[in-house]
Amino acid sequence: MAGPTENRRIFGDAMPYDVIGDVPVIFVHIPKNAGTSIKEYFNIERSCHQTLQEMYKKYFIDKEGIQFYDSELDGREYEILLEKKKKLLLFFKSLDSLYNIWDPAFKFSFVRNPWDRISSIYHYHREDFSEFQNFECVLRALELKSKPFEKGVLSYTQTEFLSVGGEIELNFLGKYENLKKDVENLYQYLTEEEAKEFDISERRSDNSKSHYTEMYENFDSIYTVFRYFYDDVINFKYTFNNEPNCEQTRKCFERYREELGNV
Repeated sequence: MAGPTENRRIFGDAMPYDVIGDVPVIFVHIPKNAGTSIKEYFNIERSCHQTLQEMYKKYFIDKEGIQFYDSELDGREYEILLEKKKKLLLFFKSLDSLYNIWDPAFKFSFVRNPWDRISSIYHYHREDFSEFQNFECVLRALELKSKPFEKGVLSYTQTEFLSVGGEIELNFLGKYENLKKDVENLYQYLTEEEAKEFDISERRSDNSKSHYTEMYENFDSIYTVFRYFYDDVINFKYTFNNEPNCEQTRKCFERYREELGNV
């Protein structure tokens, strides 16, 4: 077997493919949805935040194929990645074409209540952006679609992260609200082994100390998030407080319909 100082070209630069058990997978890592902990749990590559549409265009439409990168690895970590590479190459060889690698992959992701997620983005990034002076400033930036919500990964809705050609077609979509159970069930499904225990290993944002709903001081602040993440509310069936008969969410729909009627 090649040693760690030889042929270290293992996986592609930000390539979406990885392996869980013997299954080639594509994981869509949406910011602030525990993606780092999920990657660590499954021992998959910590690639950047790419949308599924971006992955599809790069590796299927533009047909860039497999691009390898140099990784300084040694010992057991190197052996694990080398074994993954062997499994991927066998998988690719079983296909009709090297570029017919999209459909067979097991695609999965996790979504989160948008009101909770924006609260987490604020707590996690408030030292990174001068615009995050307080939570009301974050909501104002969201309403105006100004920095950091005018472009880049924080500007995307979860629907935009997961849509290809306007459709969301994943093999598995878990929810942050059911994180431990969903992750462990997915592990059992992909590996056909008893699941090891999952826990969030990444740095937690301060909003874990209190419920996110306490961050919203009035209905306008609730509606700002609803309006921006309307598609997420619809597609992933979220309400402000995660209860099915949420009065605040009902009022948001009423106001949204009134706005549409006045256009």
